[in-house]
Amino acid sequence: MTGLAVGTTYFFSLLASLTLFYCIGKAVRWYWVRSFIPKNFFSDIFFSLLVGQIVSVFLYTIFCSKGQTIQWVFLVPAFFIMRKLNKNQKVALSRNTCYPKLLAILAVVLICFLWEAVFFLRADGFPFTLTFIDNVYYSKLAHFLGVTGQENYWCMEDYVLGKDAEGIALYHFYEMWLGSLLSRLFGLLTLPTFLLVAQPTFHCIGFIGVLALIEHFYPQFSIFQLIIAFLLLFVSAVYFQFYGKIEFLKYADIIFFNFLSHIAKKTGIYYVLLLAFVLLLHQKQRIIAFSTLFCLPIMTVTAFPFLVGGTGLMLFISFIFKILERKEVYVLALFLFVFVVSYLGIYLLLRDTNAVMTPTYALSGFLKNNLGEWWTKIKLIVGTGMQVGLLLSPFVLLILVSVKPQQLVLIWKEHSIAFIFSLTCLLAGLMTWAVLNQIEDMFQLFLVTLSVLNVIIIYLIISYVKIFSFSSWKQWAINFTLCVVLIYNVYQQIERQKFQYPQRQSPLNLYAGYSEKYLTQLSSMIKKETIKGLGGSLIAKADYENSPYAILPHIMRLGEYLGLMSNDCYTVSLNDLDLPDNKLIREHYLIKLPFFYFVEEQKKRGEFKDIDSSQIAFIQKYQVRFLIVSKNAQISEALQSLVKETIIDEMSGEKFLLLF
Repeated sequence: MTGLAVGTTYFFSLLASLTLFYCIGKAVRWYWVRSFIPKNFFSDIFFSLLVGQIVSVFLYTIFCSKGQTIQWVFLVPAFFIMRKLNKNQKVALSRNTCYPKLLAILAVVLICFLWEAVFFLRADGFPFTLTFIDNVYYSKLAHFLGVTGQENYWCMEDYVLGKDAEGIALYHFYEMWLGSLLSRLFGLLTLPTFLLVAQPTFHCIGFIGVLALIEHFYPQFSIFQLIIAFLLLFVSAVYFQFYGKIEFLKYADIIFFNFLSHIAKKTGIYYVLLLAFVLLLHQKQRIIAFSTLFCLPIMTVTAFPFLVGGTGLMLFISFIFKILERKEVYVLALFLFVFVVSYLGIYLLLRDTNAVMTPTYALSGFLKNNLGEWWTKIKLIVGTGMQVGLLLSPFVLLILVSVKPQQLVLIWKEHSIAFIFSLTCLLAGLMTWAVLNQIEDMFQLFLVTLSVLNVIIIYLIISYVKIFSFSSWKQWAINFTLCVVLIYNVYQQIERQKFQYPQRQSPLNLYAGYSEKYLTQLSSMIKKETIKGLGGSLIAKADYENSPYAILPHIMRLGEYLGLMSNDCYTVSLNDLDLPDNKLIREHYLIKLPFFYFVEEQKKRGEFKDIDSSQIAFIQKYQVRFLIVSKNAQISEALQSLVKETIIDEMSGEKFLLLF
């Protein structure tokens, strides 16, 4: 199939999934919460899609995992929302159909789909571009979540070894459950489904959420609103290249983070729920707003520290300075307490006691780290906070210029909760990252808090900048400047989008790339089932050490392209790992890797001879059908005797060996 044919299939799958979510969400809201059906067209679509997606993933997860999941905690915010909604006055939904708005929804879906498809799909030859290694890992987790029902980082490894689940883990599993659901529902490959269907559902719902915000202030729809809504998705830190020459701002480019950033593969749902939060706050539904927002830690554990800490600090400030009514403070404090107890209680009850940390955490002590001293951490908090203020200043200045000085007090009174919450979340995120950080990857604990600031800025731009008004030269200048800044951010993000789609380059950075002939041949053999099932991966020591992922053996497996050809072809590493002999790593990380576990069991039984013999024994026991060997890797004569056919990639030098 060509890229166009593949793209058409996935585009209509995206449309179908959104239609399904809307119907489910609409039915749930109409049956249980008829008291809260927004009059506005885009708000109704937005909340129906959000509710439908959450309900669909929740039911699918409960079914697949047989109840062994953290997703049960969704019932806590649902209970508080239902209790609050039952007291509201019923509002009838306007039945007027606006066909231009329906066309706008279709345009939203097309734009969000093309944002990924333009980079991911190819017009001829092998239809896909290789993608960022994290996407490969997430999609593989998504597939095996559905196969095993184990909400755990090691569901694939346990499946290979035939082991039962030892408990749940905390991660951003929600998006992977979503990918698994949609892949199985439409019978598609999990990796392309994850990138072209699952992730764009977040983008589409978020895009519609921005349109819903605009609709509250500008009810008369126009195409210009659609264009501005798209640009507002890129509200974020504004980074210029010359900042890299300034010592204080040398690493500030990492703060460039928006809704369509590649890191949003972990945090796309943040914007969706934050937009729901802002829409509900705008309607004075504070209890419902915070209850909705607290779905985030269930979807991705990285939200737990900053959201719980930020909300707790906000409630304390609100209580002291009487910003909220006492009753609201008490209800929100009760909700926070019940949520935290339920969250931790379910996790402690169901957790995997032998894998209490992510693979990255387990190896964190062996990465270079200059953040060990407390004074360094304090300077880090202050310095990063100053960088955030500087990089967001273009938007803040445009907002300040757009309002009269006497309006500032009124704006503060009107939105004090949102402002205080965004600042307390920023502080909680900075402190969490600085105190707990052992590795650079944990910067995302802070990055996700930037989405709070970005959404608040989006709201302020829509409500106060008057971007749809051109009544004066001053307004023309403000609107023009805002559009220029946003278009610059779009350009920056397009350049960064190429990072996660490195053309034919190996995602592990082992080779410059794979040849078209090699990928097409393997794809054809997989379709004919000449290649299927479990495979092994062998990487030369020099190649292994040169990869930036060398410290993450669970990711260091050749065959990253297999997920673009089949859901049922995958590899495990057969490498002899040269890592520090540390008890923590052995008991909580390496022991989970199939080949390492196999060798350790051999040693316990006194059957271990050498690595070559163990490789052959592993291949025979687990029926490994093929072996992928890096260019410089050598295999033993005994292993070579098992090879039936060899395919060599002329570009990378990689060898694909069919066994038996």
